[in-house]
Amino acid sequence: MADFLETLYYLCTLLSKYATSFRMVKKSIKVILTGITIVIYLSCASKKDLPLTEIDNDFREEMLDTLYVTDDENQRDTLPKIYRASATMFYDLLHTKLDLRFDWEKQLVLGKATLTVAPYFYPIQTVRFDAVNFEINNVVLLPANIPLEYSYDGNYIDIKLGATYKKGEKINILIDYKAKPEESFKDSDEPIQSDKGLFFINPSGKDKNKPKQIWTQGETEFNKNWFPTFDKPNERCSQEMYITVEDNFKTLSNGKLISSIKNADGTRTDYWSQVSPHAPYLFMLAVGEFYEETEVWNQVPLHYFVEKGFKKSAKKIFNNTPEMLTFFTQKLNYPYPWDKYAQVVVRDFVSGAMENTGAVVFGEFVQKTDKELIDNDNDYIVAHELMHHWFGNLVTCEDWSNLTLNEGFANYAEYLWFEHKYGRERADYHRLTEMNGYFSQAYSTGAHPLVHYYYGNKDDMFDAHSYNKGGLVLHMLRNFIGDEAFFVSLNKYLMDNAFSAVEVDELRMAFEDVTGQDLSWFFNQWYLSSGHPTFDVKYIYSEDEKNLVIQVKQTQDSVTYLPVFQMPLNIATYYEGGKVEFHSFFMDKREQNFLITKLKTKPKTIIFDGNNDILGLINEEKSQEEYIEQYKTSPLFGDKVIALSNIVEKKEIMAELLKEKFYYLRAMGVESIPAENYESYISQLQDMVFFDPHSQVRASALQVMLTNGEEELVPLLKRIAESEQSYNVLGLALEGLSFYDVEAAEKYAESYKNDESSYLVNSLVTVFANTKKEKHLDFFHNRLQKVSMYQLFDFFENYQNFLKELPVTAWEKGTEFLKVMAKDPDEDVYKKYFCMNTLIKIKEWAKEKSLMKLYDDISRSINEIKMEEKDPLLQIRYSEIE
Repeated sequence: MADFLETLYYLCTLLSKYATSFRMVKKSIKVILTGITIVIYLSCASKKDLPLTEIDNDFREEMLDTLYVTDDENQRDTLPKIYRASATMFYDLLHTKLDLRFDWEKQLVLGKATLTVAPYFYPIQTVRFDAVNFEINNVVLLPANIPLEYSYDGNYIDIKLGATYKKGEKINILIDYKAKPEESFKDSDEPIQSDKGLFFINPSGKDKNKPKQIWTQGETEFNKNWFPTFDKPNERCSQEMYITVEDNFKTLSNGKLISSIKNADGTRTDYWSQVSPHAPYLFMLAVGEFYEETEVWNQVPLHYFVEKGFKKSAKKIFNNTPEMLTFFTQKLNYPYPWDKYAQVVVRDFVSGAMENTGAVVFGEFVQKTDKELIDNDNDYIVAHELMHHWFGNLVTCEDWSNLTLNEGFANYAEYLWFEHKYGRERADYHRLTEMNGYFSQAYSTGAHPLVHYYYGNKDDMFDAHSYNKGGLVLHMLRNFIGDEAFFVSLNKYLMDNAFSAVEVDELRMAFEDVTGQDLSWFFNQWYLSSGHPTFDVKYIYSEDEKNLVIQVKQTQDSVTYLPVFQMPLNIATYYEGGKVEFHSFFMDKREQNFLITKLKTKPKTIIFDGNNDILGLINEEKSQEEYIEQYKTSPLFGDKVIALSNIVEKKEIMAELLKEKFYYLRAMGVESIPAENYESYISQLQDMVFFDPHSQVRASALQVMLTNGEEELVPLLKRIAESEQSYNVLGLALEGLSFYDVEAAEKYAESYKNDESSYLVNSLVTVFANTKKEKHLDFFHNRLQKVSMYQLFDFFENYQNFLKELPVTAWEKGTEFLKVMAKDPDEDVYKKYFCMNTLIKIKEWAKEKSLMKLYDDISRSINEIKMEEKDPLLQIRYSEIE
């Protein structure tokens, strides 16, 4: 295990380096987490002993649009602060027309761009367009095709217009060019080039396990790598796009597909047009052999593009899209503002998803079979990207400092959807994971203002502040002013600012215009200042006077954060039978006492954050009895989780806990069963394993039984293997069975060998590793080519354990396979590293058994791999190998 811990450490380092440019980690920061525990910072009795609550698998696979993980933030904080101003508008880009072809072999874009501009206010004689690593063939003024003088430095095209143009005069410029996105960063130090804007996937078709595709990723300012534009978020224009491809490919872009014409050379030209303007970073195209399914919602065409192998699940992958459209349009009282809504899944996407207008791109992790969707639906990410079509696409942040005006709303859409569809408990569960993501970043790399005009790099803004904190602050604002005022204010904000760029003051003014309140205090502390409050709370009840004094201290760092957060408080007092009273106060001092008088009786428990809406840490002095009462009487999920995290002995509440309505609480109950009391819960656990409606609870119950039971579980495990639909539960059963009856486990596992799902693969390799049968070696090799990066740790641990028990002929076969994969320049870098790691292990085994020929062969292979490796991080790591 130590070897794998070392490998895990290195891979985490490798991932963090790559993630700097490889925008693959979103919001929880949301990242695919396999075997990594997420913890929630919750209220507790002691600041030094925060309860840690593990989150289930629903949140182990979460990636959203363009979240960056950046390193060395503390070092950046020592640099001089630079005010990040919005881009100056010398001209307005009104319309972009693109005519595009592709050279797959050379990975080139062959384009003609017709750009319509007009002076923004002052007269102009020149224009500058962003265009990175182009070859410019010619630049002419239309409609007369007059050649224009220009200069190009590899980043900008500066064009002399040959005349002075005044406000209101349109200028049409045609640029004939060749874009080389693949070469744009070939000399860069970044290990993975995710900023190319346009990506050719498997362009040669060499990889038979990967489709040929082209797709784009424009945010933040990367579309300038494949067409000339003014690549800033405060610009917006309408667009046309002619895409010429081989006839076997489908295309997707923004707007409507106007025509599709087959050409004499066997290609086809698709013409897409979007009349409504949007920001250049939202332009997109995708090319591939997709399966497409369509339906119509309120006369809006809906399109679902997936790989052909997932055509049976295409609609289920995006299952609730029509209902979400209905919900959000009604909630915002604003119709869906675009021509269509398409969602496409692509390979090797450099982000989780991207909200391109009317054409959202998702990474392949959302592509799941019906069985996989039992455990992990895609609701949160579909809701997030859909909400962007109002907040981000219709109304766009004018600069990256104001990014939370895009991302905060999209994040809060997840809460709103869960609340609507599944109830408040599910939404509050999601809110706690969002708080965890924000707190994790705030305490590890530091806090910054939500609207941050002094960021180090624009990519830094894509973090758990703009996303998580942005949504959490909106939740507080909603609870402060009330639901009706909140959504009326959002409607006004959209109506006043549709198809324009905004900054945070426009949001504030919309809320002020609706409510009649001056909300500067709220926006100043939550949007323009750093951090969050920490409250130390003590309750003192006077039996004689029937009064309750609530002593509150704000203890957050008064240098890094605001010394005083102004906070509307809604303190809840609970009584016998679950009766509750709410008491409203406003805190505006660092230390403050609040008095509740004329109480009829002493409260059973008191909850400082009575509505569960405060973004902050709350440390309450409470007894075990008060936490038990909190669990029993409060209906709110957050209150129950806090109570359960602090209750030491749960025997008194266990019966109630195991019957909780919300699945996560039932799972907490199952996982709280003491080993010494296991026997008395066997019957109930068996019922839960088979009949609980939620797979997470079934999995938790089975895990407890596997931890405490032995051979007597074999009949139960066989029954699960024959009937369970959830991969989470099925995988546990197969692994458990392999330790008691490996032949039976092997038989069941054999029936899933051809299952294409990646969810079950590590359970299958565990079973096959336990058989110690060489015939399963090919399965390991075949499945390795499809295993995701986040499954590699478990996969290779099983592979090494399996291989070590096999004959030397299997070592030789494994060596040859690993060598080929490690030397493949197109192979995944993480797999290559694990292959090298395993070759080193086989070399050690060969030495132990005095198999010197095999030892020498592997040594030569390792040296060849080291010599041929081009990846800079792997080169560094391999240089340490003797």
